[in-house]
Amino acid sequence: MTTAQILYEIAALAAGAIGRHIAPAVPRIARKLTPGQWNAAYNAAYRQVFNAVYEGRPVPAQTTDAGRAAVAPAVAAARKALAKRQAPTVMFDSITVSPVEAVASTSGEAVAGYVDGYWPDYHALSQAFPHDNHLSIAVHADDDADALDIENGDAAPAQAPSWVKRQHARGLARPVIYCSISTAPEVLNELRLAGIDRQSIRLWSAHYTYRAHICGPRSCGQPTQADATQWTDKAYGRNLDESLCAPGFFA
Repeated sequence: MTTAQILYEIAALAAGAIGRHIAPAVPRIARKLTPGQWNAAYNAAYRQVFNAVYEGRPVPAQTTDAGRAAVAPAVAAARKALAKRQAPTVMFDSITVSPVEAVASTSGEAVAGYVDGYWPDYHALSQAFPHDNHLSIAVHADDDADALDIENGDAAPAQAPSWVKRQHARGLARPVIYCSISTAPEVLNELRLAGIDRQSIRLWSAHYTYRAHICGPRSCGQPTQADATQWTDKAYGRNLDESLCAPGFFA
């Protein structure tokens, strides 16, 4: 048995899968483990199995039913986490908190709000939904946030490069640019001319088809591929914007 396999077998004992019986392959020292050491062994094994499954690495085969039973919860939890990571995320935003409160969950969703302008509701939304993913939006290019809102009356496409560079400088790996899908080519061209790679930003398009999608050639026929799309401003019949974000958008 490898060291990892032995650890998993010890974990099985800690989980009570085979009572006080000790598998012959487990080192003699295992007989002297205290309850706290058994628990530590189980927790260590759980983390190793979870991380292996989550990262796509092989899990050493178990030699006993007890070993297999011990690792099963970690395998199941990792697969659930993977499924969540690989699924699109629903994001809600509004100029006030109340429409969001009516539909957004307390976990697994995302909320976006403004840090400036006429409706600075980001901090209120963050407090109302502490377990959700949060996206802060600036409507003025002089302000810092996770996203810059480019549309009439707010920031202009030409202001995108300097804003993105400032967000990179403050440690934001992939700042978000929000704009209509029709404006996206102009914005991306401004970024390209400034030497900003497409992969260093996230594009959040507005395209009100009233059908959940993420803009791109295979979804709505648009040539520009977005990372998230705000597809309705009437979610659940309310004055509420809803977006669909690609897996990894909040990674």
